[in-house]
Amino acid sequence: MDFIPTLETSQKKIFESLLLEYKTKLQIRSAPDFVYYVNLGAINYYYRGDLDKGLGDIKMALSLLINNKDLPEEEKQKHMSYIHRLLGDIYLHKLEFELAEQDYNEALKFNSKDANSLCGLGIVYTIKGDFNKARETYGKVLDLDPNSSFAQEALKRLENK
Repeated sequence: MDFIPTLETSQKKIFESLLLEYKTKLQIRSAPDFVYYVNLGAINYYYRGDLDKGLGDIKMALSLLINNKDLPEEEKQKHMSYIHRLLGDIYLHKLEFELAEQDYNEALKFNSKDANSLCGLGIVYTIKGDFNKARETYGKVLDLDPNSSFAQEALKRLENK
């Protein structure tokens, strides 16, 4: 199963320059914050296909976010949702479905209307053969976004299961 789309050469160059930018910011600041690690991890994961490096960076971001005493709780929860969704995505791509399910559910605790986490969870349920849960989850996506072609197509594929 290949979940990571192929990137054009021009896109790869853009992401390589972003990676260099974040590393330069780290050298200047010498104390990275969670946003730095989220961005670095996302670049490594999504754009370079380095799942393990991305996972390490996103986990570092989560640790720094949890220990951040200055961030307002509402802002912290928004970031927690996003970080757990990224973790779910990485685990999904690593074919570690139990961990993906845990992180998608964690993301949904912080933001129950996160259609991306719901879609990831639907994929996990489909792979695990829990088609009723998958249908229910994609239904929630359509409640949030009736035009979601991803959820519509997923439900079509589940019609005879």
